[in-house]
Amino acid sequence: MKKLVIVVLCIALLVPAQVFAVVSTADQVIISEKERQLLKDFYVKLENMIVKLQSETDKLKYKKQLEENILRNETVPYINRFERLNTMYYEIDANLQKSQAATINASEQQRLREFSTKIEGRISTLKNEREILSYKNQLTEIMNANLTFTDRNAKLLSLYHAVEGAINQSYKQVTNDSEQQRLREFYTKIEGRIATLKNDREVLSFKTQLTEIMNANLSFNDKNAKLLSLYHTVEGAISQNYDLEMRKELEKRQELEKQKQLDKQKENEKAREIIDPTNKLQEELRLAQEKIRAMTNRIAELERITLLKDDEIRKLKERDVKDRLFIEGKTLQYDVPPMIQNGRTLVPVRAISEGLGADVGWSAIDRKVTVLKDDKTIELTANSTTVLVNGQKQVIDVPATIINGRVMVPLRFVSEILGINVMYNDKTGDIDVGL
Repeated sequence: MKKLVIVVLCIALLVPAQVFAVVSTADQVIISEKERQLLKDFYVKLENMIVKLQSETDKLKYKKQLEENILRNETVPYINRFERLNTMYYEIDANLQKSQAATINASEQQRLREFSTKIEGRISTLKNEREILSYKNQLTEIMNANLTFTDRNAKLLSLYHAVEGAINQSYKQVTNDSEQQRLREFYTKIEGRIATLKNDREVLSFKTQLTEIMNANLSFNDKNAKLLSLYHTVEGAISQNYDLEMRKELEKRQELEKQKQLDKQKENEKAREIIDPTNKLQEELRLAQEKIRAMTNRIAELERITLLKDDEIRKLKERDVKDRLFIEGKTLQYDVPPMIQNGRTLVPVRAISEGLGADVGWSAIDRKVTVLKDDKTIELTANSTTVLVNGQKQVIDVPATIINGRVMVPLRFVSEILGINVMYNDKTGDIDVGL
């Protein structure tokens, strides 16, 4: 009997265990090793993506989802678990893309900071405290917003234009009476300084600039700065004109002093002629002898040249004009040498005239040369083709020209006016005057 009870109990105990084993086996879903490995890899990939998220809240949210029973539960079919993981993947990836789009590199950050500093500087020029506070708040909001570089830059640009508009509007406000009075006083001062100028063109130019500044739509500081700049320019022009007038006055005095010395020298010469006429005759005789000797030597030289070979003659023609120009048989020393210009031989009027025995005078005020010889007086004005010969007007094709401080004139004109012969040698290029 006891054996029967024991058997029955054993059977009673064994039946539920078998039933449970059957049930458990039926509830458990079998997945392959390959599917298990795929899920494992997917878990790891999602965990790495979660680490990259910027928001701590998002990190906590997705970590919690990843640890849900449905994902770890072996009774959930592979396909359901994979779909749930895949959904999480797209959500996390979308968040990562959004955070990456909002990330701005160092170069862009620097550009934005510079733009922000520029706007802040422009805001500080405003005088309305309410406007300043408003624009500063807008600037702070834009710089702190989670925006892409393009969007943030666009908002900064819009704010910049708004600030510039406010600045321009503030410039249009009329300055107060005190500032207006100061500007009018400065205007009157500059106008008075302009009136001291003698150049009509300068006067008109400065008056026009002064009017434009006073009529311009500028703030007091900007208008005052422009008036100050114009004032210094006018003062510079006045100083320059004063220096020019002083130089002219000095030149005039020097010319008068020089003329006095010449007059005194002529008086002394006349006195010597009266006192000692014999010395004058002896000097004239000496000069005449030197002239004859020079001309004789020149004639002999010309005869010798006719015997030269062609290559020797070509070398003679290559000489400078000053070495080919002979005045009464001899060459002269020049501080400004003769030159050929447009087929004309231009010579220093003083050197040539004095070489021909004429007296030469120069007036710096009139820029005029006067040549005196025997009974002829020639007057030439620089840069003029009109010449006075004993008071009669004549026209020359090449005007007297100042070159390196010396008045240059056509050689043929001077020699012909003074009645002196000029000979040209085509082979050697020699020019003989008064031979």
